[in-house]
Amino acid sequence: MNPYIVKPVVFQNGERFHVLQDRANGAPLFEPMMYVVSVTRTKGLASATIKQVLSSIMVLQLALDQMGVDVEARLLDGRMLDLNEVESVIGFCRREVASIVAPRAVEQTVSAPKVVNLEKVRMHSSPKHKEHLVDSHTVGVRVRYIRDYLDWLATKRVLSIGPNHSQYAGLSAIREVIRDAFTERVPKVFAKDVNDQRQGQPPEVLKRLREVIELDSPENPWKRKETRIRNKLIVEWFLAFGLRNGELLSIKISSINFQANEVAVKRQADDISDSRTRQPNPKTRSRILPMGEALVVATHKYITEVRRQQGMARKTDMLFVANGTGKPLSISAVNKLFAELRTKCPGLPPELTPHVLRHSWNDSFSDLMDEKKVPEEQEKRMRNELMGWSPNSKTAATYTRRVTREKAKEASRSLQNSLMTPVTRD
Repeated sequence: MNPYIVKPVVFQNGERFHVLQDRANGAPLFEPMMYVVSVTRTKGLASATIKQVLSSIMVLQLALDQMGVDVEARLLDGRMLDLNEVESVIGFCRREVASIVAPRAVEQTVSAPKVVNLEKVRMHSSPKHKEHLVDSHTVGVRVRYIRDYLDWLATKRVLSIGPNHSQYAGLSAIREVIRDAFTERVPKVFAKDVNDQRQGQPPEVLKRLREVIELDSPENPWKRKETRIRNKLIVEWFLAFGLRNGELLSIKISSINFQANEVAVKRQADDISDSRTRQPNPKTRSRILPMGEALVVATHKYITEVRRQQGMARKTDMLFVANGTGKPLSISAVNKLFAELRTKCPGLPPELTPHVLRHSWNDSFSDLMDEKKVPEEQEKRMRNELMGWSPNSKTAATYTRRVTREKAKEASRSLQNSLMTPVTRD
């Protein structure tokens, strides 16, 4: 079991924070917490970022424990890490945390036989316990955060002893060497293969999705009527606006103007009225979105006929709540909703997620703009406004891969046909 845990906490003012604790006694690790409080938190970084920093430091602590290294004690002696130890830390950064803390294959020391079977040597040299590795992006994030934390520890020690101390010059030089060593070992992240990049779903998949979420569909994966109504509405909201998970779950009833048929998508970090420890929150700019009449009616019906009957629903302003308790719906609950769709409904792809529907919305928007012959620059401004991107954002290219690819294929075929003499197949 992992001896450490990164635990979320909510302060009285609504601020979300994370603490790296010793699992055995619940005590926070002093130096890591001093670091995030004095450095990371003062930068105003999101709670999710603080969690990422502490998770990276936890990997470092696990590595140091297994290596038998006490960095803080070494700093008192004017030392830090040697390059072999840096390489070992990088090796730990490449592994999943579960792989780090899981028991490794036991290596027994036995007297070597005089006659060695090479085939047996080959077989036994293969690892018995396959380590699960993380992707290069995650490795890079860990290495950078660990580098900055170690640099902070060393800087703190250097400043505390002052320039007249005998260790000052040496420790200052070591600090620079270690920082450079970690920087040089940040892995390069290559662009994903074009076939692996996330893209929107074709119209037939979206049609299939709408079919299975119909309230009277025999393929609807949910048994209770109130669950079917709520989940269908959730999917319809994703399809209608291309919202992120955090944006949808941060929508409040008071955010909806039922007279004007509009909804306000707002950034509300550390909302004191939100009881969820892991608060969903928009990453993009606040904006007001128009709502179609059908969506307005369906939303109002959900609020008055389903939502109000759920436990403590009347004590929260959040639009979507858990059936039964009435508490604000969690991110994990929405992820479970889509997991059930993927696994229980044949014809829906394994990559179907709320974010894939965000890509699909952008594809549909591109098709509509082409149909209406909207100029490219105007289309860009409209898309950026509806998605919550800055006016000059180029993010659209990430969300229109499928449409762009289909247009490129069509253009290539047209070009080939214009250059070649038509022939008939045998």
